[in-house]
Amino acid sequence: MTEAARVWFILQYFGAEALIVNGGWPAIRGQRKPLAQASGLSGSTTFQARPGAESVGLVDRQTLKADLDGVQLLDARTADVFAGMDLRRNARGGHLPGARSLPHASLLDDDRLKPAGDLRCPSPDSEPAIT
Repeated sequence: MTEAARVWFILQYFGAEALIVNGGWPAIRGQRKPLAQASGLSGSTTFQARPGAESVGLVDRQTLKADLDGVQLLDARTADVFAGMDLRRNARGGHLPGARSLPHASLLDDDRLKPAGDLRCPSPDSEPAIT
């Protein structure tokens, strides 16, 4: 999951239109027709890299800090990483002050994104995704 997010970010940074396939590679392999045909794409194209931080909303630390007033931050990492118990080879751990935990795993159901309605209104018997 982490590597996929990084690849998506890099593609976006260089100006490529990158789409997320719900279900990942297994969902693609299960298609009866080629991915390009299924997505409505046809023919070949030439890619011209256009690197730009503005295309992905990349900002420096000071700009981010100044723009956080009234913004709700959601941290999609695991609960242990959010709490600072799993450093993942980082010098320090934890989360940004005011951030709420929304582990990415809570958005999935059998390796696929849950339906939008389930994400908006979780069922009464499920735990809230955001802590």
